Amino acid sequence: MIRQRTMQPVILEAIMYLFAWLLFLEWIYPVGRVAELTGIPILIMFSGWCFLISLLSIRWWLGLILKGAALIFALQKICYKGSFLEGSWVGRFSEELSNNLSVLFSGTWQNLNEMFRVLLILVLIWLMSYLLHYWFVLMKRVLLFVLATIVYVSLLSTFLDYDAKMAIVRIFIYSILAFGLANILKTVDKEVVALPAGKQLSKALIALLAFMLVTLGVAVASPQFEPQWTDPVPDVKQFAQEKLGVRLGSPMRRVGYGEDDRQLGGSFVQDYSPVFKAIVQTDNYWRIETKDFYTGKGWKRSVARPLEKQMDGFIELTDYEAGSEHAKQQIGKLEFEDDKALDKLLYPYGVERVGGDADFYLEPISEAIHIEKDGKDAHPKSYNIEYSYPQYDVGKLQKAHGSEPEAIVDLYTQLPAQLPERIGKLANQIISGEKNRYDQAKAIEQYFHQNSYSYETANVPIPKDRQDYVDQFLFNSKAGYCDNFSTAMVVMLRSQGIPARWAKGFTSGDRVGSEEVSGERFYVYEVTNANAHSWVEVYFPGSGWVPFEPTQGFSNEAQFNQSSPEHQQTPNLNAENKSDERSDTKENKKRPDTSTAERQPKEELGNDQVHKKASPAMKKPGKASGKSYLLAIVIAIVVIIAAILYYKRWRIRTALVRKKLQKPDSIDSEEKAYKHVLALLSAKGLPKEKGQTLREYAERVEQAGIGSEFKELTEMYEGLIYSGKSREMSKQAFISCWERLTSRILA
Repeated sequence: MIRQRTMQPVILEAIMYLFAWLLFLEWIYPVGRVAELTGIPILIMFSGWCFLISLLSIRWWLGLILKGAALIFALQKICYKGSFLEGSWVGRFSEELSNNLSVLFSGTWQNLNEMFRVLLILVLIWLMSYLLHYWFVLMKRVLLFVLATIVYVSLLSTFLDYDAKMAIVRIFIYSILAFGLANILKTVDKEVVALPAGKQLSKALIALLAFMLVTLGVAVASPQFEPQWTDPVPDVKQFAQEKLGVRLGSPMRRVGYGEDDRQLGGSFVQDYSPVFKAIVQTDNYWRIETKDFYTGKGWKRSVARPLEKQMDGFIELTDYEAGSEHAKQQIGKLEFEDDKALDKLLYPYGVERVGGDADFYLEPISEAIHIEKDGKDAHPKSYNIEYSYPQYDVGKLQKAHGSEPEAIVDLYTQLPAQLPERIGKLANQIISGEKNRYDQAKAIEQYFHQNSYSYETANVPIPKDRQDYVDQFLFNSKAGYCDNFSTAMVVMLRSQGIPARWAKGFTSGDRVGSEEVSGERFYVYEVTNANAHSWVEVYFPGSGWVPFEPTQGFSNEAQFNQSSPEHQQTPNLNAENKSDERSDTKENKKRPDTSTAERQPKEELGNDQVHKKASPAMKKPGKASGKSYLLAIVIAIVVIIAAILYYKRWRIRTALVRKKLQKPDSIDSEEKAYKHVLALLSAKGLPKEKGQTLREYAERVEQAGIGSEFKELTEMYEGLIYSGKSREMSKQAFISCWERLTSRILA
């Protein structure tokens, strides 16, 4: 007998589709780690919504509206701040979309921003909800997607920093259950038998679950053999680098300021997005905080102390000891981009007072200044700053003597017990012969510039479990960005008993214009994510903390005056000399071409990686970032899915019509099914001629070699529509004949 459509198959198909969604999530989970993409929970919720809409099989136009609205909502939540209903993000979205489409068609994919990457991933999720509904629910074919998922996860685990152990276990569980349900449903379809119910169905499902658990238990308990083949990854990386110009390294992260520095290392991608404008008269380090405790892998704060409220905007913080250096009284203003304002103060050396209606709280030791208003974190879009711009006397620094406070020594000479000895030996060798602290610090600072250390943002390794971050940089890679250089200098100084600490914030940025204020000329600097940076501060008795710059391609933003003939090294350019080298307009000082220049990297909120403008050594065309490859993969998958959907379009339509035809309460389903056959025959080159009756057309189709099913179907269709035959009895025969006919045509 022909099986009746009941709720049991629908429920089992829904469970099958649930497993398809769970398998698809294994494609989404790694994206956050591998590509440093934010908003993974929102991507998961969007995918669940798309899969639910596809499962309900609602009208296509309604599904299009529901999924489209969810896509826009998800995009706004991931890429833009503020409420969805405010609408202020719409203008930025339109502008960014236009710019990204221009970049896409120009072929410089590495310049696509995060918004467009998120948009492509959302579109891919939308398409996959249709494709997996076709594979799992309509065709009951599970194997292809399971194999693709295993290959995808395995490649990520092999070539990138992604642990796929639990992912493989989850994939195994979902796959076994999906295979079992698929075979049950296909058996029912092929054998035209009723689906087992009650105890019979329960026994079948229990047997399936038991088989899965036993198989998984055996796999986990079985002994694991050592690899029998040589690891192919190094050979693949070498081939990709030498033959294809592609560098496969550590996962790429984003440029800019972050807060978690516990694990330094890894590669970065470029970002020249503006963060703020500074209207000042001097070049400055825009300091945010320092960190004192080196772990061997990165930096953290040693202790947390109560925040100290700064009264009336006066900042009780001296980067240098009062009166110890010449200082120029300065004022300035910072103006942030709409969504880039921080809840920590960006301040120059010598900060004295900050204007604004917020409250400022100093965090001792790290010297981070938190901004609050009404007891909550505040993100002011602008504030004025008064500061005494310090001018360090080189001669005085060379003659600095005396003992440091015990607290300074305890905090800023700390090193991990397992620090490799060769770091201290190298530092001792570098400073041997230097008689004062300043020259010792300068010797280590210049060591990196004179010994083939290079500034790199791509293929920067992450230290292994038992490998020290500085040791790996000094003796193995000899390549990295500001975090590598600054951390190495701090650790080398500490190994010689010299107090030093790690500072982070932004460099002065690019001069883009000037303004006249009360008869004085102020310069306008644009500071971007690419100007996020880390540097070194060394303690000098009588002078306080003095900044040093070991990173290749950077110059110290502080001003040093040479007053002692003992010092033979060329002092850093002062702010006025630097200003002469910079132009007042963008036309005279252009940024490096984004298509060929490596730009400064960052880790997103989560790792404070801070970087610089591109150096000539970094301009290596043909090397795409990890995100570029991810984007290429996404576009390739979208194209492949679109091609598959187009090639399978008639099978998909037929499956959808079959599903509606089998519903017992469907209205006019026979008429729609018959018209679908007419459209199918027309697509196959047998269109109905104008003025030709259905019976005449059926004769022509039979003569064309299709068979007699179409003539039989036509007679039943006319009987159902025009003769008033028993609908229940005739419909079952109609469905059987229709399925045979469509299978023959599609074959």
